[in-house]
Amino acid sequence: MQGFVFRYFIPNEDGEPIEANRDAVFLEAEDAVLDRCVELFVHRRDLLRKISSFDPPLEIHLYQGSTFKDTKDQHYFYGRVTFDGDSRIMELAVEEILKTQNSFGEVMDIVAHEMIHVLDYLDDDNGILPGWSVAQVEEFMAARDLVRRSIMRGKSVIHRYALVSPEEFIAVLGEVYFTQPEALKDTNIILFELMDTYFHPPKKTAKR
Repeated sequence: MQGFVFRYFIPNEDGEPIEANRDAVFLEAEDAVLDRCVELFVHRRDLLRKISSFDPPLEIHLYQGSTFKDTKDQHYFYGRVTFDGDSRIMELAVEEILKTQNSFGEVMDIVAHEMIHVLDYLDDDNGILPGWSVAQVEEFMAARDLVRRSIMRGKSVIHRYALVSPEEFIAVLGEVYFTQPEALKDTNIILFELMDTYFHPPKKTAKR
């Protein structure tokens, strides 16, 4: 897939990342990321084209190992999206990619979660998917407010991490939509339909 730049890292003795050469494990993780991106955007090739045409291109940093320190000196992370000047950087833990590549029935889908963050950044990082109409945004925000209490009580398929911020809400929601669509549909039809219409838009009928 054109437009992504992969880099590979392992931790040194202090847990600081050092760049490494691509080995078989990195190659497997890279293939899994690319395959998952195709699956996520199979009905939204336009979104995939946007993400893969960033200038400078999206960097995907793959981290192999479990002793990394993040910027707050905390150990390890599953994934995140950061900026370095104009560069967008997606950081992903290799073991999490490989753990979930064949079991997308679980909520933990690191690639889906972080790709939703990338989409969010297309629209000023505000927890709203780019391209939603004013009416859709209003419907989404109303549904988001209503579901908060259920999430706090652990009564929702949406994980509590969604309550950290609007940005995390949309990322977790996207993750749930792609991994547990029927559960989301059964528990919150409004949020399901908003996501489904976005990622599976109805086909336009040709004019006669």
